[in-house]
Amino acid sequence: MVMLDIHIKSDFKDNIVDLFLENGYDDFFYIDTQKYASKSLLASDKERVSGRQEFSLIKFYVSKEEAQKVGELVLRNFSHARVFQIECSCVICHFEPKNS
Repeated sequence: MVMLDIHIKSDFKDNIVDLFLENGYDDFFYIDTQKYASKSLLASDKERVSGRQEFSLIKFYVSKEEAQKVGELVLRNFSHARVFQIECSCVICHFEPKNS
């Protein structure tokens, strides 16, 4: 299993969520986040004052094969997005609560 981290400007939030849903992906996490950067790398006056850009972080937990498909789908539609694949394993794969 891998964790797929997708970083995209938050202006495209609705577009990327719609893209996932239209392509049958309905099990992922969406997180509002900020990218901090040097003021020379920021575009708008608002960004320069705050020192950050509004970004979205989307996380999938999928097989390597599925991660490749999702990554390709994202980059075909949002060339500015950044997609990272991280190997992971379940810490507690079979959790059964104790009877108290």
